[in-house]
Amino acid sequence: MLLIEILGFKRNPRYDVVLEEKLMPYLKALVSKDCMIFTSGWHGEAAELREFLVQKGIPNEEIFMETNACRTIENIAFVMEALFKRDLKGYPHLDTISRFVFVGEAASEEEVLWLAPRIYKRLNKSGHDLDFGYYPLPLLPPDERIRKRKRLLLNKMSFYLPPLNFVLSMLRKYDIM
Repeated sequence: MLLIEILGFKRNPRYDVVLEEKLMPYLKALVSKDCMIFTSGWHGEAAELREFLVQKGIPNEEIFMETNACRTIENIAFVMEALFKRDLKGYPHLDTISRFVFVGEAASEEEVLWLAPRIYKRLNKSGHDLDFGYYPLPLLPPDERIRKRKRLLLNKMSFYLPPLNFVLSMLRKYDIM
């Protein structure tokens, strides 16, 4: 089974054009296959993305939401934790997934592909192997992409230092960072 997680972001008209032109052809080619889609993000990001996908023809029952994550590390971890625990109705166990593809801002690709295998390894007790991929969307202007990439080291450090992760999450939640 293929799992696709669309990492949260606030939609705007420019993003919707990118979603329509880049994301929808990719998703529509996969929907009829053995595929599951997650939208993730807080402050309505996951719900807005789900609504967009449904309006564009993706069946509602194929889209699951994670609504508590406010940072990339949380987007990844919270979905994986839910799949490992099987505590949400309709979720398959992560052991049934062969490929996990993340969709998000192009500047996040390196961070996500660094974090995902490490979070998976932390949670995985079965020895099941999983292939990770990334489908980049050019959402941010070039100057903002550069700024986002500069935070990569800080985000990597937060993986190993939970108190730093907590502080960064609080800064994000209160729109300080």
